[in-house]
Amino acid sequence: MVKYEPLLEIARLDSETDDLLLQISLEKEKPLKMQADITEEENMLGKKRALLKKIKLRNKASETSHTQIQDRIKHIHMNMKTPGLAPKAYVAYESELENLEGENKKVEEEIFSDMQKIELLQKDIEKSAKVLEGRLKHLEEVKARSKEAVTALVKEKDNVLTARMQLVSKLSADEIAPYDRLRSSKKKKVLYATDTPACTACGMALPQSFVKQLAAGAEADNCPTCGMLVYWTGGEIL
Repeated sequence: MVKYEPLLEIARLDSETDDLLLQISLEKEKPLKMQADITEEENMLGKKRALLKKIKLRNKASETSHTQIQDRIKHIHMNMKTPGLAPKAYVAYESELENLEGENKKVEEEIFSDMQKIELLQKDIEKSAKVLEGRLKHLEEVKARSKEAVTALVKEKDNVLTARMQLVSKLSADEIAPYDRLRSSKKKKVLYATDTPACTACGMALPQSFVKQLAAGAEADNCPTCGMLVYWTGGEIL
């Protein structure tokens, strides 16, 4: 058992420290989360640009093919007007011309489709780039505010730790050691008040003999179930 009254203010300061550490952690996470979202947007924008490049290359190849087909069609038309052209050659030219016109129509449809895709992608990329630029600017502002907030919170935490050290310096090792060992192990609040025969930390019932022992003096003891330090604030136990 350990006297709890000297530990009350220390426990309060420890709870305050825990709260400040949580605030510091949350404050640091703000720009990190935003940065992760922005990185994802940058990757998506990169994919859109890569797709645009791919479509443009395909469109260029289609235009080259279209030019070649057009040239061949013109050449066939000229050959078909050649005086004394053999009937078989004329028929062969007609057959080739029919195939070329089919290919030409298909290529023109592909070019038109790609031009539409290029126009839509360019607009989308331009819009996404502007949004990303704004988010990057906002991120820098958030980073600056977060850094300022963290600096203030760390200073406040250091002041709390200094106040704790001053209180601890007034206690003997026997008075503080049981509490510090438990807090070091649990990494959270370890001193709890109770005015009923139940542990405030875990909610489990406390043995009657245990409660009587707590009520008999100003000392805290470890809960038989969870091990947290419990002290009595209820009425007299008969």
